[in-house]
Amino acid sequence: MVLLGTSRDPLEWKPLSRHDAEEYLLPKRAAYDLPDDAKKDGVQFRWWQPVNRKTGYDQWAIDQVEVIQDHNAHNNRFISRSNG
Repeated sequence: MVLLGTSRDPLEWKPLSRHDAEEYLLPKRAAYDLPDDAKKDGVQFRWWQPVNRKTGYDQWAIDQVEVIQDHNAHNNRFISRSNG
């Protein structure tokens, strides 16, 4: 699963983080350190699954998405993800 972001043309999505399915066999929270150009008004985010192994595998569910300024100050239950 790849987290992408864009602030201009919807055709110019940039990868912000990547997840391997093996790391998410159980539900968990994650937080992202975004680059400065992803912290501007009008930025859009999306998650994309570039590969699907076969029917019944690689099923993702994403919910309760929050955008907060400082995840360390808000809640220390997050798993921090750096760029890339």
